[in-house]
Amino acid sequence: MEKTGALKGVKGTKAKKAAGTALIVSLFAILILFGRHPLIGDSMEPAYHDGQTVYTIRALKSPQKGDVVIAYSPDLSELLIKRVAGTPGDTVEITQDGEVLINGQPYAYGIGNGIAASMDGMEASGDGSYRSVLGEREYFLLGDNREFSGDSRQYGPFKRAAILESVIYVH
Repeated sequence: MEKTGALKGVKGTKAKKAAGTALIVSLFAILILFGRHPLIGDSMEPAYHDGQTVYTIRALKSPQKGDVVIAYSPDLSELLIKRVAGTPGDTVEITQDGEVLINGQPYAYGIGNGIAASMDGMEASGDGSYRSVLGEREYFLLGDNREFSGDSRQYGPFKRAAILESVIYVH
C-alpha cells in the first residue's frame, strides 16, 4: 500500500508541475497576443474618446476596411490608432470639396473635411483633389475625426508590417 501512496504523490507533483507550466505558457501567450493602450487625443472622435483605453489583439490576419488598428508610424516614431479606409489595390480619392471616396464610393466612417493642412501622402490632381492608389500590402489609414488626425493623408499608405494590432474592445 505504501507504493500506491508514493505513486499518488508523484502523480500529484507531476500534475502540479504541468499545471504550473500551462499557466506560465498561457500568461506568456496572453502577453504576446493581447495589448492595452490608453487613448490620447481626439483623432478618433466620435467613436473613441481621449482618456479611454483600447484592448487589442495582434494583427495576425489582414486588416479589413472599417477595422480600427494600432499602427507604427516611422515618420513620428510612435503608435497611432486609425481606421482602415483602403486596402491593397484600392483607389482613395479626396475631392476638392473634401469628400473621401474609396474606389469611387463614399467612405462610411468619420466626420469632417477630408482635406488636411498637409496632403503630402497623396498625389495632387489638377482639379484640387487628391488620390492614392494602394499597392500590394499597402493600407490607407484615416482618423475618424479628419480635422484633427495625422494619418495616410500626410504620411502616405502604411505597409502591412506597420499594422501591429486590431482593436477588440474599448473602455
